[in-house]
Amino acid sequence: AEGDAAASGILREAGRALGIGLVSILHLLNPQVVILGGGASHIGEPLLGPMREIVEERCLPSIRGPVRFAASALGSSAGAVGAALLMSQSR
Repeated sequence: AEGDAAASGILREAGRALGIGLVSILHLLNPQVVILGGGASHIGEPLLGPMREIVEERCLPSIRGPVRFAASALGSSAGAVGAALLMSQSR
């Protein structure tokens, strides 16, 4: 946000890597919505913009249109909440 070129480059590459991984998931599961969890998901466009570019570039046209991306309302607590739910169901 403060114009650090190195940080911007790292976020762009992380977003592109996220996009590459998501393309595989989108082709396999064909979801309508992808919810991104964790604190990094709230970074916004510096991370999500490059992710969307890769998804649009590499996804099949039938997958591309209806998919929506959203940040988890739980933010960085998503992992802890998921682990707690998993533990409560295993008893």
